[in-house]
Amino acid sequence: MDSYLNYSCYLDREEIPYGYWDLNFQYKFIDYSTWIADSFQSRFTCSFKLNGIDVEFLNPKILNIANNTWERGEFSFFPELHGFNPPGALEVDFNIDIRDIINPNKNLTLFIDNFTLTLQTIAKPTQINLKITDYEHSISTPISNIDYGNGKVTLFNSWSGDIGGKEYRFGFESNSTGTLIIFSECEGSATSQSYTRRQLTSLIGSEFTIENKTTYNWTMYVPISIPGTYTNNFYSNISKPINWNVTHVIDPYSNDRINDTIGVGYGNSTLTIPNDIISDGIWKIIAEAPNYVEEAIIFRKSNSEWQKNATFHILDTLKINGTVKNSLIPIIQNTNVSLKVYFPNETLWYQETDVLVDPDGTYEFSEITLNGKSAVSGEYSAQIIWHDLNENMTHVGYSLLKFEVIHRTSLTAVNNYFELYAGDPLLLKVNFTDSDFNEAIPFGSITYNSTYGVSGIMAYQGLGIYITDLDTSFLELGNYYFSFNATNGYYEDIYAKDLIHLKIIAQPLELEVPHVVLSAMGNNYFICQINVTGAITGAFIWPVNITTDWINPYTVTPHDNGTYT
Repeated sequence: MDSYLNYSCYLDREEIPYGYWDLNFQYKFIDYSTWIADSFQSRFTCSFKLNGIDVEFLNPKILNIANNTWERGEFSFFPELHGFNPPGALEVDFNIDIRDIINPNKNLTLFIDNFTLTLQTIAKPTQINLKITDYEHSISTPISNIDYGNGKVTLFNSWSGDIGGKEYRFGFESNSTGTLIIFSECEGSATSQSYTRRQLTSLIGSEFTIENKTTYNWTMYVPISIPGTYTNNFYSNISKPINWNVTHVIDPYSNDRINDTIGVGYGNSTLTIPNDIISDGIWKIIAEAPNYVEEAIIFRKSNSEWQKNATFHILDTLKINGTVKNSLIPIIQNTNVSLKVYFPNETLWYQETDVLVDPDGTYEFSEITLNGKSAVSGEYSAQIIWHDLNENMTHVGYSLLKFEVIHRTSLTAVNNYFELYAGDPLLLKVNFTDSDFNEAIPFGSITYNSTYGVSGIMAYQGLGIYITDLDTSFLELGNYYFSFNATNGYYEDIYAKDLIHLKIIAQPLELEVPHVVLSAMGNNYFICQINVTGAITGAFIWPVNITTDWINPYTVTPHDNGTYT
C-alpha cells in the first residue's frame, strides 16, 4: 500500500554552490487499529524532485513511531551532490509505503505541519525588488537585471566634492525576508562646472591627479547619444589637448577600445571613435600628460652666496627657484607659478602667487627668512604649482619639496656638583631646552656615561627635565664625572662632557662581627661573617681591607656587597 502527500512550488532562483538545503517539519500518525504494528516493511519517506531528478530520504519505520504523537523531521543536504540545478519546478513528496499487509481495511492518518524549506539561492534583482538609496538626495532607484545575482543601475545627480575628498553614503533595500548578501562595485565620474587658477581645476568634465615627479593622469567622462536617424557612416570626435597621450578609451560596457580609436597620441587635437564600436552611454577617457614643472630647487643663503640645501636654522634665509618645460607651450612668459609652504602639521605657513615665468621657462620666488616663533622645528613641505592661462587649462605642473627646520638646543644640569658618602642615593637631573624658542624639549632621548663605567638612559620627568638615580655603595673615595648626549627629532644633537661632578668623601666604618663563641674541630677551619657599613649612611660598603690578629693562617673572602667571610 502506497500513499503520498505532495507539496510543489517553482524555484525561480539559481542555487548557491555548496549551500545546504534544510527541510524541517512536524508529523504524526493516528492509527485506529494495531494492524500497522505487524508490518515489518513499513516505510515513511520524503523525496525531492527537480528537473527530472528524484532523490528519496528515509524516515524511521512506522512501527517505531508513537501513535498520535507529534514528531520532528529534518533533512539537510548539498543539492549539487544529487544533481539539483534550479530554476525549475520543485516537488516534495511524503510517502507511506506498507508492503506486507494484504487487503487492509483500517485507517492510518498522516498529519504534516510547520513544513519549512530553507535554501540559499541567487535571485535576480527585480525578483526581490532590490533598490539602491542615495541618502544625499533621498532617492531610491530600482536595480535592473543582468542575470541571476547580477544587476546594474545608473544614477544621475550631482555630488559636490571638497579638497581632500568628501564621503557620500548609499544603501540597499529589498523585500526579501531572508538574509541578503550583496557585493557591489561602484564607479563615479566627477565633473567641474567652473574652474579657477587657484584651484587649478581643468576642462569641464575632466579631472587630473598627480604625484611628485610623475606625469599627470587625466580622466574625462563623455556622454554620447546617437540620434535615431543615424544608421551608418557616423563617428564621434572628441577634442583633446595636443599634449595628451590617451591610454584608455572605456565604452559604456567597460570594454577598453583604445586599439580601435584614432588620434590617441601626442600631437593630435581630436580623438575619433569610429561608428563600428560607438554606442550610447558614458565613455571614459584616460590620458597622461607631462608634468611641466621640470625642476624645483631649494637654496639656503650662506653669507652672500646661495647653496643647495634642505636643512635650515632660525634666521636662515631660503629661496626656491625652478624651471617650467616650454615644449608645446606657445607663450610661456605670460604664465604664472605659485608657491605654498606648509607647516609640519600641514597648515599653511607661507604662500606666494602670480610669479611670472621668464621666456626661457625659469622662475624665482622671493627670499624667505625663518624668523620668530612661526618657524617651528620639523619637516616643511613646499608645493610649486604652475598652469597655462588658457581658459581651457591643459598644461599643468607640480612639484613637492621637503625641507627641515632644526632648532638649536642646550643641556644643563639642575645640580652640577654632589659631595656624598658611599652608599648615599644619587639623583641626576638635566634640563633639555630649545634655545631658539626658550622652551622645554619633551620626550627626547638622553643617555649618560660616567668615568667609573656606569652608563644608561634617563627618564623624562616633565617640563624638559630628565632624571636617573644611581647607587654609590661600591664607589671608593674620589672624584667622578658624568657626561650626557641628548637627541630629539628636529633638534640639534648636543653632547655635554663632564656636566656633573660627584665626590665621594670618607666616613667612619662599622663592623658587625659575631658575638658568640665559635666552635671548631682541632686542625680544622671555622667560618664567620663580617658586615661592613658606613657609620653615617648605614649602607653596606665595599671594597674594604679586613685584617685580624688571629695568630694562625686565615683568609678573607669579599662578596662584593659589603659582606665578607
